[in-house]
Amino acid sequence: MAMNFVGSSSQRLTLSSSLSTFQNVTGGTIMCWVNLQGTLPTTETVIYLYSVNGSGSARFSVSFRGQLTKFRASARRLDADSATTVDGTTTVVAGTLYHICAVAEFNNTALRLYVNGVQENSATIAGWTAATSNTASTSAYVASNSTGSYFTGLVTDVRSYSRALTAQEVLNVYGGRGRDSVVLSMQDRWKMAGDPPGNNGTPQSIGLLQAWASQTNNPLYAENMGISSRRRSM
Repeated sequence: MAMNFVGSSSQRLTLSSSLSTFQNVTGGTIMCWVNLQGTLPTTETVIYLYSVNGSGSARFSVSFRGQLTKFRASARRLDADSATTVDGTTTVVAGTLYHICAVAEFNNTALRLYVNGVQENSATIAGWTAATSNTASTSAYVASNSTGSYFTGLVTDVRSYSRALTAQEVLNVYGGRGRDSVVLSMQDRWKMAGDPPGNNGTPQSIGLLQAWASQTNNPLYAENMGISSRRRSM
């Protein structure tokens, strides 16, 4: 099962600002399974985003770039940086399940995008050195940013890591399809209804999921009906 978003209904899931912040880290990874449905948007739409300042500006995100029908990864090292982006090569087909992953190596000046466990593109960024700023991200969203950019489709198994996963680790997570095959430095995992990605089942109501998500702000583990969050104990 998964979250079923209806773009015309302006649906999104807002995650607590106490979640992973990518604050003062040398690398980071975000990933999820996504299935865009219906007519694909012709503009860029957010799939999973950490906001740097509470607006639509992304510190770290994955999105669907409708103009190219490709997935995109975006990241910035400092609050004032302009975002660096890389686009994938897979032409996205509506009704198809994909695993997408963005890896930012802030201390190694690289941004990488993986689709279905395979690196599709990367970029070397001048000026990316050492760690990110020590300013906490203020918010995180699934299926939108703070100002709109909604999409229609399913999302599940949303994860974040406070380090840059290796290519083999990304492939292991993709191959695991729901198993915790990589847990070192995992900050958050949102299973969005419990079942492994791709399982059949009735997608859950966003309204109910949003209410349940607000209850999962506890260290280590939190379990609720329909949505599960696994968090790293600090």
